[in-house]
Amino acid sequence: MSGNGEDEQGQHAHSPRTRGIIRDFERRMRLRAEGLEEDIRVTNERLGQLEATQIGTNQRLAAMEVYIGEVNTSLAAILAKLERMQDGGRNHAHQHHRNDGSVGSV
Repeated sequence: MSGNGEDEQGQHAHSPRTRGIIRDFERRMRLRAEGLEEDIRVTNERLGQLEATQIGTNQRLAAMEVYIGEVNTSLAAILAKLERMQDGGRNHAHQHHRNDGSVGSV
């Protein structure tokens, strides 16, 4: 050590108490950094799980949309057939009355 209060590396010499405080601070910061790294790792894992769940949900929703479209198409076909049957029943009733002679043409 030189006589001007600096150690051999040219830095100011610290008292034992100050060195202890610095070491404690460095230890605490290292532990905090390790804790934060672990928190980030866990968060990334959970985000991955959420993304996988979201992808699965989106796929199920897309499949449901296709199914609902098919159901709508089927219902439209059923309604069209019912309308044709209803119209056919009306036409048949009109033809029956005309052939029968009891009711005039409409």
